[in-house]
Amino acid sequence: MTGEHGAHGAGRAGGGGSASGAGGGGGRSGGDRGGRGRREDKGGQRGGASPDRGGGSGGRATQGAERGSQRGRGSATRRGSGPAKPHIPEDAPRLTGPAWRDVQHAAPPGTGPEVARAITTASEVLDEDPARARALLDWAKSVAPRSAAVREAIGVAAYRLDDFETAAQELSHYRRMSGREDQNHLLADSLRATGRPEKVRELIEAMQDRAHPQRQIEGWIVYAGALADRGDDLRALAVLERVGLEPDNIEPHHLRLWYVAADLCERLGEHERAQDYLQAIAAFDSELLDVAERLHLDDDSEA
Repeated sequence: MTGEHGAHGAGRAGGGGSASGAGGGGGRSGGDRGGRGRREDKGGQRGGASPDRGGGSGGRATQGAERGSQRGRGSATRRGSGPAKPHIPEDAPRLTGPAWRDVQHAAPPGTGPEVARAITTASEVLDEDPARARALLDWAKSVAPRSAAVREAIGVAAYRLDDFETAAQELSHYRRMSGREDQNHLLADSLRATGRPEKVRELIEAMQDRAHPQRQIEGWIVYAGALADRGDDLRALAVLERVGLEPDNIEPHHLRLWYVAADLCERLGEHERAQDYLQAIAAFDSELLDVAERLHLDDDSEA
């Protein structure tokens, strides 16, 4: 999301790792002050199948009917009509759990293992070689376009690369194909970034009790940002207060909550409270976005 969308709300949602293992989570905590800062805890699990993930296990009722045409498309791809097949290492991390089962169902016979390795390899190389990651995922999609795990992986990767249009499109497909709501926070933030905030609240509310609690919290951060985008700062802050700004145990998402709350408090003239939130962040991660600059920590160290 570009600066204007993050100016006083949550920018990039965190915790966006895909069930298929590609993409990982790391995002922007919010604020045009922070620019395009990226979290270090990327959240992706290359093997898939963490408790809050299961991506791509749904959509099988329609997959059977599509199987014949998929095989045709897969064959066409191998003949060279689709994206060129990139190098896929034999020793790539394994895809497991529901994501692997989804790929097995959706990919043409004999291609499932390579599609799975393309997904996990893309996860491995996304940060240092995003072009290669996208080439791997584009090829996987050309072979298994009805794989919810593939579409999820592309969506999460696109989100992390700030390609929000693609992220919105692919995560919408993933949601429809899988019947899952666990990536709604990324989908909602992508829609918000592309000027389509109308469905943000609906998407976040649909996550409740249907996604990992941390992802639900990330969703509320996105919703607060959407409210702040249109100047409803008091309501946005109230959303964050309901989520919980005084936790007993500090998790990474609380730093993002505090950052957005600090921006909102500054806008509302509550400058002392804003500084309190920034100082709380600095106690755990003084390098998060522009926290050190706003607290003049660099000036103090130079002195």
